[in-house]
Amino acid sequence: MAKYDIVILNHYNRLSPRVEQEINTFRKQGWKVLVIKWHRLDNKGKHIQNKNDEVSVVTRAPKTLIGLYLYLPWIYLLFSFKLIKFSFQAIHCAHLILLPVSILWGKVRRVPVIYDAYEFHLHEWKDRLPKFFHFVISFITIFENYLIKSVDGILTIDSAEGFLEKKYKRLNKNVEVVYNVPLKNSAHLNNQLIEELSKKYNNRKIIIYVGGLSVQKGALVALDAAKEVINKHRDILFLFIGMFHRNTEKLFWNKIKGNKINEYVEFIDWLPYDEMLHYVAISKVGLILHQPIKKFFLLGKGNGRKAFTYMQFRIPVVAPNFGNIGSIIEEEQCGILVDTTKPSEISDAISYLLSNPEEAKNMGERGRKAIEKIYNWEIEEQKIIKLYKSLGVVYE
Repeated sequence: MAKYDIVILNHYNRLSPRVEQEINTFRKQGWKVLVIKWHRLDNKGKHIQNKNDEVSVVTRAPKTLIGLYLYLPWIYLLFSFKLIKFSFQAIHCAHLILLPVSILWGKVRRVPVIYDAYEFHLHEWKDRLPKFFHFVISFITIFENYLIKSVDGILTIDSAEGFLEKKYKRLNKNVEVVYNVPLKNSAHLNNQLIEELSKKYNNRKIIIYVGGLSVQKGALVALDAAKEVINKHRDILFLFIGMFHRNTEKLFWNKIKGNKINEYVEFIDWLPYDEMLHYVAISKVGLILHQPIKKFFLLGKGNGRKAFTYMQFRIPVVAPNFGNIGSIIEEEQCGILVDTTKPSEISDAISYLLSNPEEAKNMGERGRKAIEKIYNWEIEEQKIIKLYKSLGVVYE
C-alpha cells in the first residue's frame, strides 16, 4: 500500500493556483502528497495535467450542476475505490462537494480532515440554479453546517466583513483565514521567454486582463474602453488570457468586430498559472473590471488574487470602486479605482497611466512593496503549516 502524508481531493481536472501553492508548501516541508481528482475536459476537449503532480484520476463528471448532483453517489464510490489503496495521515478537501466522502474516509482511517473552503460555493450555486430549485440550497446549507462541525480544521478566504470566517468559527474552533496571494519572488520564471515575448510585442503597450472572461467580470466593457483608449494611444494592445464563461465568447468576438478594434485585441486561451505570469511581466496596466453584482460584494480584500498578481509584477491596476475588491488598491495607492460599468472611466484611467509613466511606475513600486512586506504566500503558508502541525498530521 502506497504511503502519503497528505491526500488532496480536488473537484476539477486542473488545480487552482491556491491549491498548487499549498502542494508546494507541503513538499517544502518534506511531506509526500497525492492528488485525487475527477477528470473533466476543458473547452477544447483536452485533459490538463499539472506538471510535477502525483495524480490519480477518478472519472469524468457532468458539467451541469444538476447533473453533477445526480452523479455524486457514483463519484463518491469511485473516490472510495481510490482511497482504499493508499495510506495517509490527512485528507485535504478542496471542494464542498467532496466533503462527505472526505469525512467518511477520515473516520475510516482515523485521520484529520482539513476543508479548504476557498470559494463561495453556496452563493454561486444559487445564482446558477433555476429559482424553483433554490430550496436545494437551503438543504445543502444545513448539510454543510453539519459537515463543518465534523472536520478537524478549516482553511478559508477573506470575505466581506469576515462573514465566512465568522460562520465557520461558530461551527468549528479550528479556522484559519488564508489570503489568495502569490509568492513574494518568481524565480521560476523563464527570463528567455520574457525576452522573446518582449520582442514579439515590441513597441506595443500591453493592457492585460487575466482570468475568466465573462460579462460579469467586465470582458465586454473592457472592449468598449479599448475603443476609446485607441483614439489617444495607437500603440496599445489589449491582451486577454483565460477561458470564456458560458455564452460570453460569441458576444466577445462580436463586440470586437462591432468596435472595429481587431488589430488592438489579442486573446490567448487558458494557460497554466506560471506560463501566464510571463505575459503579466511585460504588461503596462492590469485590469480588474468586475461588475457590481451581488457575489462580488462578498469578496474581501485578501481574496483578490488578480490584484496581487499585478502588484507582484509592479503593474498599476485599474479596479472597481465598489465593495472590497479595490480596497487593497486604494490602501496601497497602486492603481486607480473606477466605476466599472462606465467604459469612459476605464479608458480615462488607462490613458492617464499610459500618459504618466512616472506616476504609473510609482504605483507599481508601491504595489510591489506591499507584496514584499504583507501580501505574500511565504507569510500565508505559515498559517497552513501551523494548522497541520497542530493536528499532529506530520512529524517534526
